[in-house]
Amino acid sequence: MPLPPPSSRDEHPTGKLVYVAHWNALIATTIAAILEMKGFDARAFAHPREVVHAAQLTAPDLLLADAIMPEMNGVELALHVSQVRPKCKVLLLSGGAGTENLLKAARDKGLHFESLNSPLHPDELIENVIRVFEEPPQSAND
Repeated sequence: MPLPPPSSRDEHPTGKLVYVAHWNALIATTIAAILEMKGFDARAFAHPREVVHAAQLTAPDLLLADAIMPEMNGVELALHVSQVRPKCKVLLLSGGAGTENLLKAARDKGLHFESLNSPLHPDELIENVIRVFEEPPQSAND
């Protein structure tokens, strides 16, 4: 279930909306809270299909998703979100070796998603999120 939305995106200094998807609701909520403390508008989701629906209604600037989830893996989720919100950046959280195959499948479809090893320190999480927003957008030919 997503965190309650703030009254306005303008209340957040970064103006960036981040969707956090993790099969463990406590982890998703904790990551979203860390991002909120650093000025991001972050919404936590424990079910990938809720993310797809939410992305159709409000475009996130970043999808931060666990790579391995029961309902839909992080790459599949990123593909769905990218179809409806092509400008949305993606960071996947990986705690296992199976992620490389998922990332290869995405590359085979012409999409390049970055993966971060988890667990990671909150400062490292924030540094990577900020870095992703500072990177220029990739073209389809990259």
